[in-house]
Amino acid sequence: MGFADPTYRVFAYLTIALRLRGHVPASLMPAKSTIYAPAYRLVLAKLREAREGAGLTQQDVAKRLRRPQSYVSRVEAGQHKLGLIELAEFARLYRRPLEFFIGHLLAR
Repeated sequence: MGFADPTYRVFAYLTIALRLRGHVPASLMPAKSTIYAPAYRLVLAKLREAREGAGLTQQDVAKRLRRPQSYVSRVEAGQHKLGLIELAEFARLYRRPLEFFIGHLLAR
């Protein structure tokens, strides 16, 4: 696992942010497979919540992102590791700040 891995980049970014605040919760430390970590699953749940809140279907999102619908489905199901840049694309599309998706990771 290296910095080229999108999931690693998200966790590395958040770890740095939390270290600057003086704490790093155990849920943020990369596990053997971070895609199944409870903190990551909560990000995915927030992603689906935001899509539904925006009144969009997976097909609508896929069309706007110029990706197949299966991509959106795989992301929401945790079958595709979501990187920070991708998360920002979803946040922009859903008109939500990144904190909506990762705020629980930054809270004490």
